Amino acid sequence: HSICVLVTAVFHQMGGDSQKAMALIQKRLQNPAYTRNTLARMSVPLTIVHLLDANLDGVRKAAQHNLQLTRGLPLYHTRTYAYVHLGIACYLQNDFAAAQEALQKAMDHRYVANPSWVTDAGFALVCLYLSRGQNDAAAKVLAQIRTHCHEGDHGRSMELYPAFEIEYLLRQKKFKKAIALAPSVDFEVRSPRYFFYVPQITQCKCFLAQDT
Repeated sequence: HSICVLVTAVFHQMGGDSQKAMALIQKRLQNPAYTRNTLARMSVPLTIVHLLDANLDGVRKAAQHNLQLTRGLPLYHTRTYAYVHLGIACYLQNDFAAAQEALQKAMDHRYVANPSWVTDAGFALVCLYLSRGQNDAAAKVLAQIRTHCHEGDHGRSMELYPAFEIEYLLRQKKFKKAIALAPSVDFEVRSPRYFFYVPQITQCKCFLAQDT
């Protein structure tokens, strides 16, 4: 049921009617018959709609509420979604300490949660470390992502990983190496619009780097 609510809410948001999307979700969240388990799952669409609206304060509030709802419950997937969204919102607001804590907790759930979400959290954490000059820490997380993708044979994450390696090189100003490797990478892998990492942006950066 939460997936149907998510799809419908995102449909309304992308159609320019965020109010209708929010109303749809809030109606479910106010249902007294729902258990904490169901309410936690229903709060995920709320976080995503806030993210698509670039309402980062809303993302943080909804994600924190989600974490309160899932406390003590074996809802690893739902809790990981909350950590990912919270971490990305904090990162985009330059609240790096809070972002690092949330994204690392998402990474810590990598063996029990959706691999695509965990990978996205890892990508954000790598970018965070690089932005702070912590290259060794960034390399460690990148290696964890690579190992996790290959060990679990996570198809979608494995498709995204080569493109992110180019992003990783570009963020370290290793332009020549990135440009040399880019032609062998498929940048047309399509992730949900509410994911942090967008490989097509990396491809654009490569085009720009060729002229520098």
